[in-house]
Amino acid sequence: MRAIAAWPDYLETVLRERCQVFREVRVLAETASTQDVARELADREGLVVTAARQTHGRGRHGRTWTDTADAGIAVTFVAPDAPL
Repeated sequence: MRAIAAWPDYLETVLRERCQVFREVRVLAETASTQDVARELADREGLVVTAARQTHGRGRHGRTWTDTADAGIAVTFVAPDAPL
């Protein structure tokens, strides 16, 4: 696994080279919710917010969950308001 410090540069490189929709990445070591951060930056279409640990995640049907940072990452995408 890559150290979290390397995530922003790596993900931005991948997005720049392979993706035409998402252009900016915010990487957080920990956050309550990637969705909350994305909402704060909602005017930035093409944004990806990711965190190694999420403490108050919200899933479908109002379910809550906590990510331990051991088995994955939390991600929210702010897609452009245009056909993909």
